Order: sequence, then structure tokens, then C-alpha cells
Amino acid sequence: MQFAYNSHESNVHHCLRDYDFLDYNSTKRREGYNNGKSCLIDFMSDNCTPAASKYFVEKYQLLSNVMSAELAGRDCFHSFYHSNGIYCRALIDELPYRRTLYSNNNVQLDDSLRDSTEKLCTATKTCFSSSDCPTSHDYKLFYEAKCQNLEFQKVDLHECLTIVYSLIYNGFYECIGKYNFLSTDLNLKKESFDSGKFCFLQMVTNKCSSESSEFINNNYEKVVDMLTVKPVGETCAEPFHEFQSQQCQAAVDSAKSKMKESFGNETPSIFNEKWSQIEDVCQKAQDCIDDCCQYNERDRETINNLCASLKISSNKLGECLRKLNSEKTDLTKYSCLNGTELYGAVLQNTCLLFGTMKDCTKTVLEDFCGSAVISDNEKSISALLALSGCK
Repeated sequence: MQFAYNSHESNVHHCLRDYDFLDYNSTKRREGYNNGKSCLIDFMSDNCTPAASKYFVEKYQLLSNVMSAELAGRDCFHSFYHSNGIYCRALIDELPYRRTLYSNNNVQLDDSLRDSTEKLCTATKTCFSSSDCPTSHDYKLFYEAKCQNLEFQKVDLHECLTIVYSLIYNGFYECIGKYNFLSTDLNLKKESFDSGKFCFLQMVTNKCSSESSEFINNNYEKVVDMLTVKPVGETCAEPFHEFQSQQCQAAVDSAKSKMKESFGNETPSIFNEKWSQIEDVCQKAQDCIDDCCQYNERDRETINNLCASLKISSNKLGECLRKLNSEKTDLTKYSCLNGTELYGAVLQNTCLLFGTMKDCTKTVLEDFCGSAVISDNEKSISALLALSGCK
């Protein structure tokens, strides 16, 4: 049936399109199966396996009765929902291809493509709207959001906003400091876009493509709403979430860039004073990803690992290590250390001190800095081990 539904929706004319196999009215659907029997059987014979084709011919009346049965309220296991699900999948299978077309600069986005895409999106939403089942409603919202994003792709809006967010994180424009374009408070963020319109559009005009610049200038209020009004629902596919993801990616890239600028390719010591230079951007990257539904736990763990040394350098564990370092404390009574330094070269010995010898290290640090110094920083220590490549 997937073949049949795909053909029904294709641009190539086929007799399948002459009958109402897919109508939401059960009477019309039944008429379609009765009047289009020979067409459907011929199609199945040409496109399906011999076994499937034979079964279809032998059981045609039974199958047509099932496919055209009247809906039974919110019975999500009704045969209509299963057949309708196949039809809906035939529609959504086309959407990724449309997304490819819209993002391809070599493809002319003419009226014909726009119209056919709009019809496809409308058909997809209508398809899922035909069911009262909760999952169908969720799918409707999800693909409705996907369709919204298609037009933005064609004008390079996602790429443009990534560039602008990068400019903001790195403070490349003097006017940036006056506005909170990156605020997690959406009301404050909207106020900043309203009052900082000239500043924002200056960056867009200077750094983005002519297509995206024209779109943002002509639709500024619409763009601001998409960036600052969180949608209701949990599909995580709406433009708001897509653009929030762009903001977070710019934050992560900025943190990595500042780390490379400060430390080069070396793994920095937690005692390095340059950590203070990237504390703000590192925290912003973490806050952004923590609040963005398009990032998973692995993504969050990656950025936490990236900023692990910063966390340790600024918390009680870091204070404890700096205390031992500055006082050059005599640790010879701790035979379990086997002469290993617990300060100075602590990062070179990270894997040993916080891995193989972690019980010994815990004893030493708790003696000097209190019982909570390790337990309160277990996540930071795990991240530091990952950052150091410990196995």
C-alpha cells in the first residue's frame, strides 16, 4: 500500500489518482475501492511481490472493507488509523527531499515549487488532523513546524543567525554591549531586540547574505517573535528551538575559540590565570545548551567536560589545591601518594591522582579542606578525567 500511496501523491499521472482511496469520508473511500478495483490490482501486480499481489487479489473485498470502514471515535487501533498512517508516511517521506531543494542554492525556488510544497505541507497537516489520537496530534505539530522552517532555509536564515550570534558572543560590534541579545529571560531578550534593532540589523546587513538580510529587514518583528516567544508543546521542531540551537552552537564555538586563543593546543592547568578570561563565555555556552531541547545529555556532557578545569579552578576543590600549592604542604606522611605531587603538576598527574589513587587523594584533601571537598565536586572530577583523556 505504501507504493500505491506514493504513486497517488506523485506528480506523474496514474489511474490511482482518479479514485478516492484516501478520502476521509468512509463512503467516498468505499466507492473508490469499488470503482477503482482493476486500477489498484494492476498497480499492485506491477509493483508488489507475487505473494502480496496474489493475497491482495484473493482478499480484495475483505481488505477494501477494512480500509473503508467507518471510524470508531478515538479508537486509535482502528484499521483506518493504520492505513492512514501509511498514507501520512508517504507524505512525510517527501519532506526531507523538499528540504534539500530549499537549501540548494542551485535550485530556483519558483512559484511551481512553492505551490507544490505548500500543498504537500497542507496535505501532511490534514492527514494527521484526521485522527483524534494523541500521537497524530503530536505528528501534526511536528511537521507543521518542519514546514515553517523550509522557507527560512532558502534565505540562509539559520546560517545568518549563527554568524550574528558569533559576533555577539565575541563582542565584535561596539553597540553589542548595550543590549541583552543573549538573555535567557525571553522578555528581556525581546526588549533588547526591539531597542537594539539598529545594532542587530547593522550586523545582519554587513555579515549575512543579501537574501537573509532582505528577509530579516522586511520581517523584523516576525523574526524577533520567533527568537523570543517560546512555543507551546513539546515537538522541539519549531523555529524558536531551531534558532536557539544556532545560538548555542555559536556559544560553544566561541568558547572553543577563546580556549585555543588562551592555551593553544596544551591542556591547561587548573591554576592557569587565563581561565578567568573565558569564564563568562564558557558559562553562557553551558547555560544555553542546558536550556535547549535540541541538545541531548551527551552534548551537555561534552561542553561540561570542555569547561571542567574552569569549574574546578573556581570552586572549593580548586581553592583546596591552590592552598596546598601555595603553602607547599609537606605530604610525606601520606605514604599512599608514593611521592606523587598533589599540587604544582596536578594536571599532569590527574589520571593517577583522581583515578588509580583516588582514595588516597580523597583522604589527603578531606584532611586539609573538609569532608565535602570531593563529594561536592564528583561531576567536575569526572569531567576533568574525561578532558585529560584518562581511561
